[in-house]
Amino acid sequence: MEAQRKQVYGITTSVALMVAFALGALAMRGNTALAAAATAVTVTPLGLKTGVTQLDTVPRIT
Repeated sequence: MEAQRKQVYGITTSVALMVAFALGALAMRGNTALAAAATAVTVTPLGLKTGVTQLDTVPRIT
């Protein structure tokens, strides 16, 4: 990927990294059910991000 080669990452990547770390810490402290639920809520918009960004390539009808 272009971002990996240039080592330039967006805000989404930085926030996802911090959230993943926090959820891992939460799971290690024994709150595995809460960490799993929060992970599902966090991953859903990230998974949809690819589909949303591809909408920019659709030609607009004017």
